[in-house]
Amino acid sequence: MWEGEGGSSMPYSQPETKAMYLFSQKHQFVLSLSFHSYGEIVNYIWNYSPVEPPESVIIEEYSYGYANFNGYEVTEGYDWYETRGDLNDYSMGIDSDIDWTIELAEEFVPPASQIDTIWLENKDAILYIIKKAGQGVGGIIKDSATGNCITNAHIIIEPYNNWVHFSNPNDGSFFISLLPGDYTLKIKADGYAERNISFTVYEDSLTWLGDIYLTRIQTLTPKINGYKFVWCNTDPYDYMNTYTLSPFALGEPDGHFLSIATSTYWGSMINYTGEVVIKLSKKIPTNNSMLVVYEGDDGHPNEKFKVYISDTLFNSWHFLGNGEGTDSFYLNGVPYDSILYVRIVNDYSLNNNSYPYGGYDLDAISVIIGAANIKEKYKISSPSVSFKIKAPSIIKDKTLRFSIISPSDIATEIKIYSLQGTLVEKQYIKLLKGENKIKIKLPKTKGIYFWKINNLKGKVLNF
Repeated sequence: MWEGEGGSSMPYSQPETKAMYLFSQKHQFVLSLSFHSYGEIVNYIWNYSPVEPPESVIIEEYSYGYANFNGYEVTEGYDWYETRGDLNDYSMGIDSDIDWTIELAEEFVPPASQIDTIWLENKDAILYIIKKAGQGVGGIIKDSATGNCITNAHIIIEPYNNWVHFSNPNDGSFFISLLPGDYTLKIKADGYAERNISFTVYEDSLTWLGDIYLTRIQTLTPKINGYKFVWCNTDPYDYMNTYTLSPFALGEPDGHFLSIATSTYWGSMINYTGEVVIKLSKKIPTNNSMLVVYEGDDGHPNEKFKVYISDTLFNSWHFLGNGEGTDSFYLNGVPYDSILYVRIVNDYSLNNNSYPYGGYDLDAISVIIGAANIKEKYKISSPSVSFKIKAPSIIKDKTLRFSIISPSDIATEIKIYSLQGTLVEKQYIKLLKGENKIKIKLPKTKGIYFWKINNLKGKVLNF
């Protein structure tokens, strides 16, 4: 939600903001209040955009609940005046912590004699917010086999499907403030089967779900997804009217996406660069791993981006390469033994940067562990026969076309697998001596696959 304004060269460039970030990542705040002067106003999110947050019903209820104790005016921050890089927006946008700015008093620096009066005006309202932090749902997410806490899970509450909450990084617990009513929560974590639980919330009461066990999924190539935003420099609405939300780019690719162009005036020119930094659900080894960046469908396919990686947040970034559409990058040979952060930068000079989805549209990022064992070779051999494959091409009807040059007549089998090792297509073919033109219908689902003939794997396919 930061747009490059002010004296900072980048987010968290100042020791105070860096300390706030590190502190907030060690704890799991539910509701929070920031106090400022002046105006006697309850200011709720967003401050950077007029688009209502998914949990606006809860936010407005608590905002007016606070004001009922002292008669303060209630306003959405953007309706009052627009700000970027605000702590309120950061808390909600990064940590799913509903945060307010309470503007105290009637002047910027009220006299000391008013301190007690101001405190008494806000005491009961503060206690009200503290109480509401305990109204909702909570639990502890654990591995069903080991009993260990899962500290990197996503919790999604229906009907607020467009927003994500997080398990506590220390003990796997979660607390989500909700209004009284019936809900269903979805719990997702990399490497585990999703779990859904229905529950009811009552006034001034916490519905405690206790230990919630997830079952691990066995897979040939484990996949680690984008877990949490570190910073997000995207358009708030002003010029491109983008309604995409940051959680759309977290977790598995699902068709929802975040448009990451921004629009900042530099003199008479608009800069549409835009970028996001996403933390993976855990640190992963780079050897034999592959990073996949998934593009969302906004009607402008194959948009361009730049990708960087790092093992620590406040370190230098390693440029991994230029990408297009849904693209993949092998991590062998990078200067890190493991990585935790991925930075995606919109290539504004080559993309559609206009209404309604400006810039590169990021659906998800994933790291496939062990995927680099897929050979990038077109030569196929066995003890009895050897033959070559000319570089394949994919046409618009999603048909893989290539030629196999065989030294003799032979029957063989072509298979297409997902990156998780699941067989999705299979075709038997009879090769004649010489060049054989082959056509294979590809899977309908957009993604990254690899093909295999007999016992040797083929090049990764992006489509």
